[in-house]
Formats: sequence, C-alpha cells, structure tokens
Amino acid sequence: ILEALGSRIAGDRIVLESNWPDQITAVRPLEKAGVLEDTLGQRYERHNELPFVMHGNVALIGIEGTLVHKGRHIGARSGETSYEGLMAQVSLARRDNRVKGVVFEVDSHGGEVSGVYDVAEEMAALSIEKPTLAILTETAASAGYLLASTARDIVLPTTGACGSIGVIVMHAEQSQALKDNGIAITLITSGARKGDMNPFEPLPEHVRDDIQAAVHDSRQQFVSFVARQRGKRLSQSAALATEAAMFRGEEAVRAGLADRVARPSEAFQQFIQSMNRTPGSTYQGKQRAMSLNDMTGGETTTTDDTAQSAVAHDQTDTGTSGETIILPDAALLQQARLAERARIAGILECDEAKDRGPQAQHMALHTGMSQQDAIGVLANSAVSVPKSTL
Repeated sequence: ILEALGSRIAGDRIVLESNWPDQITAVRPLEKAGVLEDTLGQRYERHNELPFVMHGNVALIGIEGTLVHKGRHIGARSGETSYEGLMAQVSLARRDNRVKGVVFEVDSHGGEVSGVYDVAEEMAALSIEKPTLAILTETAASAGYLLASTARDIVLPTTGACGSIGVIVMHAEQSQALKDNGIAITLITSGARKGDMNPFEPLPEHVRDDIQAAVHDSRQQFVSFVARQRGKRLSQSAALATEAAMFRGEEAVRAGLADRVARPSEAFQQFIQSMNRTPGSTYQGKQRAMSLNDMTGGETTTTDDTAQSAVAHDQTDTGTSGETIILPDAALLQQARLAERARIAGILECDEAKDRGPQAQHMALHTGMSQQDAIGVLANSAVSVPKSTL
C-alpha cells in the first residue's frame, strides 16, 4: 500500500528498504505533471533503470486496459494504460542501446483520442529503427488497434480479435430524468455555442451535425494512419470498408488487419530467440515500404551483392570457448538489413502477391529467392482459396 500510494501521502516515492519496518525512506521526487517534458523517462535514466521488462535484448511493453491521455505510469494493475507512461517507455526504448527489439503486448478495447497520435507516431518511429512485434492477448480494438498497427508484425491467437477502426461519441441527455425528480436546470452562458452538448437539454440538430462531421473526420484520420502503417496489407479503402467491425483469428489475417495466427507465448519466445541468437541476428518482419524509404531517404534497390558485401567485410574474433564470433561492421550490417527488408516488402506488396498470400509469405520469409524471381513464380501460381469460417 505504501509503495503504491506513498507518493500521494509524502509527496515523494516511498521505497521500503531491507530492514523495514525500522526504516522507510522517501526518495525520488514526484515527477511534474504534463506531457511536454519527459520527466518520467528522465527519472528512469538518472537511476539507470528501465520502465519495462527486458528478455535478453528484447523489451516487453504492455498496452492493456482502457487507454487514457494522462496519468503518468499507471498500468494494468489500475485497469488503464496512459499515453504519458507509454510515451516514456517507447522513447526510452528508442534511445537505449540495450534494446534491440520490442514486443508490444496488446489487450485493449481502446480509449481516448486525445494524445493517441503523439505516442503512435513515436511507436512508428521506433518500428523504423528497431524490430517490433505486436502480440494480441487477446484484443486490439479502436485506439488499441491504432497503436498495434505501428508494429512491423501483428500476431493474434485463434480466439483473438482486432479492428473497430472507427470513432464514437456519446451524449447523455438528462432533461427528462431531472424533470421527473423536480430539478430544473438554468444555463446562463455568454457565446451562442457555449452550451453545446450540455446534458441538461435535448441535443440541437445543428450541434449533432457538427459532432457527426467531427467524428467522420476523426475516423478518416484513423484510417489514414493505419493504412500508412500497414501499407498494401490494408489500404485506406479496405480499412474504411471494415465499417469499424471486429475480426477474429484467421479472418483478421485475411482482412489484412493482422499478419498471422499463433499462440502468444510461442510468438513471444520465437521473437526473443531470433533477436538473441547471434550478435548480428535480427527479426525482420514485414517492414513497410514507407519505412524503408524513410530509412534510406528514397527508393530502395535490392541486390544480392549488398548482403554478400556485408559478410565479406565482417571482422571475426575468438570467444572464450574458442568458437569464432562474427562481429559485423555496423554500417554494412544495416545496409544488408535494409536490402533484406526491401526484398521482403517487394515480394509481399507486389501486385502478383494479391490473392496469393501464403505463397508470397513463404518465398519472402522462408527462402532466399530474389524479388524478381519470386514475382515471376507468383505470376504463374494459382490464387489461394480462403478457408470458410462459421
């Protein structure tokens, strides 16, 4: 109780030392309110701490419960995740060299629009710089899906669901209930629109029309952002066509909202293993073409020579057990990574991959086939027939 609520009592964070209850020390000044200063992230850096659990070089960041704008580092134990706390974690994951990849554990039905795009853009920037994976356990709806869409890949279980790409506003009009209880409300305002959306009077038609227009605009912003993150996997028109519906399991994959169905625990372990396997290993994922252009400054060309060049210029050293350890040149390794990402994106997002998803994924992710050869094979392959669902 003291650790959770002590800051509200003492004004500082309460830390219980090993000889408690004989000694309780108040340390670490309470961070300032607001979102313009990353005081929360700076506090962790001052104490050389990380606000997330590390599995080797993989950070695990939770996006769970109701999503709210402010609230600092409230989390799952309160049933909410604040964009403030999430921003601190994502920003620190971007700049901390110990973090080589990030998994977002998403289980949220959504939340507030206010503040979501600021943290979403930060998450999108992280996905450009480092491998990211969103694992749904089990739901990513509305703002929860918007944040999940920033990851390079989205994985969900067979019973998982995602979507709800839409916006909702509720107006609760209480005038009749107040009248029934003998309560009369008089609003005295200055400004013709000052009382818009007040709950004590019926909602005027012109106010409703204004709210409806704002909701439509907000949905279009939502759709545009998701389409930017998902690329050809989920276009703007396809996102709009979902009509804010939810999609489950394989249905979500076919609709382009997710990338594969898997047990969350297995997907998590696979990501950790891929990121921690060797000093130069990485988890590529289905990186967006937009992100590739952002990283390279324009068009990305893929040649087998690029990857070979990186290997040819690697330096080697001998570990303590006598085995040879590859120490890649950082610039050449990054060049090879970009080339591989471009190859994968070129195969998955080509016109020939449409309706041939499984074949395209196999060629892109499980073979060394060049983009040109893969497109040629896809062009002569039969289209995939989606499985029927109950």
